[in-house]
Order: sequence, then structure tokens, then C-alpha cells
Amino acid sequence: MADDEPLSEKEQRLWDYIKAYDFVGHTWSTPNAADKLNWAEDEVYQVLSDLIKKMKGRMFIYYKGGGLRIATE
Repeated sequence: MADDEPLSEKEQRLWDYIKAYDFVGHTWSTPNAADKLNWAEDEVYQVLSDLIKKMKGRMFIYYKGGGLRIATE
């Protein structure tokens, strides 16, 4: 993690959610993530933004085939 900064509780929940699913082979769905995490969609976007900053080199977001893809190492 960047500067070994610990993940917040919400960042950890989202990281666990992302690691549990195949978002390379399947399009990312913010509404589905919000539903599974019981958060508002805006909250998912904010936590995802914070998380990607901390997970440099371990988490990648890109656009392919009409949707966002998320890959983790």
C-alpha cells in the first residue's frame, strides 16, 4: 500500500468485495456493489477513488468492451 497507510474499514470492505469477484472477465457494476455493501452509489465511487490511491501497483481500473474492469494482484 502507498506509504503503508492502513485501509479504512470501508476501504477494506470494498477491497474484500473486489477480490471476491471477477471484474476482469465481467463489467464492474457500481449499483451492484452499492447493493452488496449496503452503501449509496456515490459512497462506492468515493471509497473506490480513495482505495485506488492506496493500492497503487496492486489494483488497476481500465475500460474495455463498454464497461469498467478492475484487476487486482
